Amino acid sequence: MFVNFTNHPSGSWSAAQRRAAQVYGEILDLPFPDVPPALSAAETAAVADVWAARILDLHPACVLCQGEMTLTFRVVRLLQAQGVAVV
Repeated sequence: MFVNFTNHPSGSWSAAQRRAAQVYGEILDLPFPDVPPALSAAETAAVADVWAARILDLHPACVLCQGEMTLTFRVVRLLQAQGVAVV
């Protein structure tokens, strides 16, 4: 499975982009959450932990992760620590 954890639905991707993602299996769109600017570092980390766990429960082969940079960085690190390819 290829998890698209962004706010760019795979339905709007080009055919070539979809084919590249489908190398990893079915594409699943998972909308990236809004991150209020007032969140503390600890609150942002907690949000990242929740989303990383949700993604890991899906057992993806690869994850496209794009969004607010602090949340993205932590989610990517957590997924990579579990051996998930992240692009």
